[in-house]
Amino acid sequence: MTHWDALIGKPAWFGLGSRIIITSRNRDIVDVSKVCYPYELMSMNFNLSLQLFCQYAFGRDYPSDDHVAFSTEVVKSTGGLPLALEAISKLLPHRSKDVWDVILKKLKQVPLNEVKRKLKTSYDALDDWQKRIFLDIACLFTGFDRRMVLHLWKDSNLFPEEGLEVLQKMSLIKITEDNKIWMHDQLRGLGRDIVRQECNEEQEKHTRFWNHEEGLEVAMEMEGTKKIEALCQKFDPQLLYYIANEEAERLPDLRYPEVRVFRDNCPSNDFQANLQNNTCMLSKLRCLSWHHFPIEVKITNFSMMNIVILHLGHCPNLTDLQSIEGLVSLRILKLIEILPLERLPDLSNLKKLSKLQLGRCHNLIDVQSIEGLGNLKTLKLTEIPLLKRLPDLSYLKKLTELHLRYCHGLIEIKSFEGLENLMILMMDELPLLERLPNLSKLKKLTQLYLRRCHNLVKIQGTLESLEDLCIQGCRSLDEVLDPTSSFKKLRSLRIHDCKKLHLDRIWVPKFKISDRVHINSTCWRLSNIGICVCMLGRQFFLPSLP
Repeated sequence: MTHWDALIGKPAWFGLGSRIIITSRNRDIVDVSKVCYPYELMSMNFNLSLQLFCQYAFGRDYPSDDHVAFSTEVVKSTGGLPLALEAISKLLPHRSKDVWDVILKKLKQVPLNEVKRKLKTSYDALDDWQKRIFLDIACLFTGFDRRMVLHLWKDSNLFPEEGLEVLQKMSLIKITEDNKIWMHDQLRGLGRDIVRQECNEEQEKHTRFWNHEEGLEVAMEMEGTKKIEALCQKFDPQLLYYIANEEAERLPDLRYPEVRVFRDNCPSNDFQANLQNNTCMLSKLRCLSWHHFPIEVKITNFSMMNIVILHLGHCPNLTDLQSIEGLVSLRILKLIEILPLERLPDLSNLKKLSKLQLGRCHNLIDVQSIEGLGNLKTLKLTEIPLLKRLPDLSYLKKLTELHLRYCHGLIEIKSFEGLENLMILMMDELPLLERLPNLSKLKKLTQLYLRRCHNLVKIQGTLESLEDLCIQGCRSLDEVLDPTSSFKKLRSLRIHDCKKLHLDRIWVPKFKISDRVHINSTCWRLSNIGICVCMLGRQFFLPSLP
């Protein structure tokens, strides 16, 4: 900003019609009042990237037939980054095609030195906490949900909210619309190369492993594995054999393991005995994801004092679910297809729990302990056929998302009282549910989705913040929200297969054609205001627009 003030100063210094264009990888430079029109430059599409590479490499706009495959791979490997396209084109002249292939293979693992040197200037500007987050993303968490990994970093005292904001402003990552973390391939390669360089290319000194084979080899064979903090997200139980034996202390810092067991790599029966003999494995464990494990196993075989995320799926012989009650650091709990589960353990001690997801638990009949989760923000109940009633939700003051899907036995929801922060309500295929509580208490609700609730008769209340309303397959529905008060902020309306629904009049102020509209083969569109209306039982009337 010192250079800014010295060179530009005030807009009044320049004559009428002057145009000043500033480019920067740091968004803070342009997020100031003096900048009138900030613009984020998006990545080039494939065709433009291919054209640019060919201009650099071959002096033409397109590759010859012999170079099509190679040029395509270069563009894909660089992610269309102009800096990388130019750098690799300089390495090709007067070299054989065999050398070209070697250069391309190397490029897929490590950025070129010229590219790496320029990208690393942004990395060097980060503080130590931000660098750790950057390296975690590059090695492990690209494509992960931001909300999930946020808990891991919080528990490690890395100040992730500030860190992610800085990484975004410096164009090192992006957060997509569905909250996934995105990092350019060249930046991801830079991060992984930094991890290699930090240990002087010695595998046994690596702190993070993103390659299954390398991580397994180092953990099981190398000395000096005490520095390993994270292994690749998915690896087979061979490593667990190693962990279950007497040398488990060689991985004291392991924080992020994920185990998925499939038919071709199921452990033998002796693994169970070895596992039970070691009752305090991985003392710094933060995240445990355990899937398809066929033998009897106890959660308490792992040191769970610091566990932040626990995801158990398809484990028919899990025997100590009650031990979940003591996981006081837990923030995210997912239980998927846990057939022994009939009643949810007492979760009242889980004061930090912010997300609870239960799915395909076909014997679960009682989720009463949900009532005590005062810090819960997301609750997802999916395919729990024996659940008939929801408990009292009034104490879930911080709940922002409620998903109820395929709970075919659900007949009653007592009240939405107390859910003043709820923003998303999704209800899908609840065939026995006939009535909903009045929705007027949901002052912040912006998205309401009702699908295939065949016996639902009425939706009552006023939703002043509602932006997205979707009603599909609710064939008994004959009364909906008061449009006069509930549709003031509506941006998207979808109604499909609601044969009894009679909407005499709808008034949707400020509903523009540019707003989101969903249309399928059974819908017709009222193009003057952009509403999608499908298979209504009676005529649909609209007031004249001003």
